[in-house]
Parts: sequence; C-alpha cells; structure tokens
Amino acid sequence: MEIERLTNGIRKLLSGYARIVNKKYNREGSLFRQKTKAKNIAEADWVVKSNCSLTDYCARCFDYIHQNPVVAGLVDHPEEWQYSSYRDYAGLRNGSLCNKELAAKYCGYDSRQFNAQFNQIQKDFIECFMNKD
Repeated sequence: MEIERLTNGIRKLLSGYARIVNKKYNREGSLFRQKTKAKNIAEADWVVKSNCSLTDYCARCFDYIHQNPVVAGLVDHPEEWQYSSYRDYAGLRNGSLCNKELAAKYCGYDSRQFNAQFNQIQKDFIECFMNKD
C-alpha cells in the first residue's frame, strides 16, 4: 500500500512538472521516456547479502540510487555521472542541492567514511545485481 502511495506521488510530481515545462515552452507530450517504476529493494539479493535490516532501508535506497547510472551502462563508476549527487556526497563537488545533514540522519551518511563504505557496497551490488542471468 505504501509503495502505491509513493508511486502515485512521484507520478503526480513528474506529470505536474511536465505540464509546467510544456506550457512554458509551448510544447506537448511527455518529457520522460518511460513510466516511473517503483521497486522494493528491501528483498533484493544485494541488500539481503549485505545483511541489511529494514531499518537500513533508507541507506540502501541512497546507495541504490547512486548505482543507477552504472547499472544503466551510462558510466563505469558513479562519480563519472555528472547529474548524480554522488559527487557531492563523495566530496568531489560542492553542490548546493544535497542536504548532508538529512542524509546523515536518515541514510547513515558520514563524509569521512563515505568513499570506503560505498566502495564495499558497490562491490556487493555489482556482484549481486549485475551478474544476474
């Protein structure tokens, strides 16, 4: 039930954004290629393998999002994707959109340990997610 509420909220957000852009630029149609998909990653192989509890779910979502450009084959490493907040969290860029305090509170973000922790998570993720048949 909660995933449906989240999916519907994201759908409304994207639809509203598209409506504003279309009106502003006098255009029609979708701005996005695919429909938004929701995934429950709590039971994904790479989450289970890394012994994540549901209390770490937000942290795993945080990690999962930063892996998307790699999984999609857009880049070999998450820091190469210029549109990702990964670069800000890793200290490679000083962007103003990331709220590192919230990431620390809800996702276990620690600027001193981010790169080392993420490297281990990335190994587990790649092994479990990328090597599926």
